[in-house]
Amino acid sequence: MPYGAYDVALNKGFVNIGISSDTAEFAVESIRQWWKQLGKKHYPEAKEFLICADCGGSNGSKNIG
Repeated sequence: MPYGAYDVALNKGFVNIGISSDTAEFAVESIRQWWKQLGKKHYPEAKEFLICADCGGSNGSKNIG
């Protein structure tokens, strides 16, 4: 399953492919990979960054469990 990140400032996307998109662990690892592969290069002085996440998939507000 793909998990994506979009860098608004650079107008670039990043997609991580894995076997589970339904876990917080996979989302965190995807963000970590974005930082290691792209973020750190483009923002070397950054000490923090803001993550805006939607509530799609299994966390959707319309899902009835």
